[in-house]
Amino acid sequence: MKSSCKVSVYGVVVLSFLFLTTLMFVSFGGQAIAADKVTTWRCQASIAQSSPTYEQSIVRVAEKIKQRTNGRLLIETYPAGAILPAKEIFPAVKRGMIEMGYATPGYWKSDLPLSLVCALPYAFTNYWEVMYFHKVLGFEKMLSDQVAKHGVLYYGDHAIPVEIVTKEPIRTFDDFKGKKIRTYGQFGKFFNALGAQAVSAPGPEIYTGLATGVFQGAHWGAAVGAQSLALYEVCKYHMKPSISLGTEEGWYINKKALEALPEDIQTVVKGVLDEQFWVRSSEYAYNEAKIIGVVQAKQGVEIITLSPEDQKKMAKIAVTIWDEVAKEDPENAKAIEMLKQFLRDVGRLE
Repeated sequence: MKSSCKVSVYGVVVLSFLFLTTLMFVSFGGQAIAADKVTTWRCQASIAQSSPTYEQSIVRVAEKIKQRTNGRLLIETYPAGAILPAKEIFPAVKRGMIEMGYATPGYWKSDLPLSLVCALPYAFTNYWEVMYFHKVLGFEKMLSDQVAKHGVLYYGDHAIPVEIVTKEPIRTFDDFKGKKIRTYGQFGKFFNALGAQAVSAPGPEIYTGLATGVFQGAHWGAAVGAQSLALYEVCKYHMKPSISLGTEEGWYINKKALEALPEDIQTVVKGVLDEQFWVRSSEYAYNEAKIIGVVQAKQGVEIITLSPEDQKKMAKIAVTIWDEVAKEDPENAKAIEMLKQFLRDVGRLE
């Protein structure tokens, strides 16, 4: 009888131990499973897969986030047009149709009027100035706050120059007169004010337009963009200084999608995108200098730098464009005044 009781007691102990062990396994195992949950986002870009920026921005950011979250957040990347047109990227992120996007905010200037300040003619001359204006003086914060009203987070990707390549040399301010220049947006107003004629054409048609004489000059970014479209085959002149040095492309993240992630993953995403701006801007400056050297040495491209006097004439015209942008929105006016004060501080504006 005693032996039977002992067996029963032992049986209860064993069963209790097994039950508690199972309970602990389910409980802690469930937490482990939850912690290792994999989330997949889709990111639509407005640029082609053949663009250097696709690899150096879109793919790079996705890979860093995957690595730093130990594979818990995977971002599927899509080039221009793969899911939807470029102009639908921001609305799609806003609605939650896709979690992430990459494009220039200028597509949505009616919703984001500050986007007009991102790339102004003849504003900055050095990459550090762009970085300081955006990150230290707070312009990116202003633009981010405007984007946030739509339930979307915004991060700028990199500083980028705009420089024209031409079939015929433009050596002076007066040489712009009558020249047809492929351009877009407010740069069109700028070139028209210089006496040139602004012409519109999509990226894939720039090479043909130059080769056939539809226009005599064009810009697709600066040296990096010109080389990517093989423009130096038909244009042997590259003009400096930059028509513009600012930011164009940036990242958009659906706020609810980000907040649904564990806090440590949210921190990784924000950290990677903050880091990307500094890394990519520095890299872009290096690639520009590298390509300029290569096309001069191997393709006979001549770099033409306008005289200080002509640059002052262009800068004076540029300010009239800035003032038009300032009238678009009170926040624009605030940003333009911040820009002017910055240029006064560094001695480039009276």
